[in-house]
Amino acid sequence: MSEVKLLWIDDDPERESTAKKLEEKLNSGIEFLCVNGKDVEETISKNKQRFSELDLVIMDHRLDTARSNSIKTGATASSLLREGEGYESLPILCVTSEPDLVDNQQRLAYQGVIDFGEIISKTYVAEIKSIINGFKDLKDKPINSIDSIFDKLRSSYEAKENLIKVLPKELKTNFEEPTYSLSFHRWLKRTLIGRPGFLYDRLWVSTYLGLNETGFSKVEHLFTESLYSGIFC
Repeated sequence: MSEVKLLWIDDDPERESTAKKLEEKLNSGIEFLCVNGKDVEETISKNKQRFSELDLVIMDHRLDTARSNSIKTGATASSLLREGEGYESLPILCVTSEPDLVDNQQRLAYQGVIDFGEIISKTYVAEIKSIINGFKDLKDKPINSIDSIFDKLRSSYEAKENLIKVLPKELKTNFEEPTYSLSFHRWLKRTLIGRPGFLYDRLWVSTYLGLNETGFSKVEHLFTESLYSGIFC
């Protein structure tokens, strides 16, 4: 992942040390842009030209100490980051010490919300990698048909008919839409992966089998071939 380009925007300069630790976990450089006391609009505009080359932006949700009349949250800043041709599909991940305070509308601006205290944990590092790799794949080989959606998901032939039924209308046709990759990721994570149906997490499988998670861990190896291995896995 040496060629990956990441940017962390935050108004707390002390978080730069955590960004350095995350660099090591990802084996990739992270530029830390501190907006403490700075005009957010001016700072973004000054650096905008190179933002289209980024693979991921990690955005602080609360920008309380930044200087701005209109931008006080990362959700609002995200809209500004994505303005203009070439920037619309920029993936942005929210980092905050208070994830419960990010409301549902604000969450739509992000590809995920991460608790700052857990960002260098194994689970979140894996999630960040999956987002980076998934969006790089969509950029290199964009979805241009329903069949290419199935290729990205690596779905079985038997599942295709049912997947077509639950695939949102806008994802079946608007392949040229600049924000298509963001919409596809949101549907995949919140619906296809986020709800039981086609895919099940450990808890759902355990419940389905009448086991607790400890009991399931003893037979988990029997399901290795059934693990989801598609995009954003």
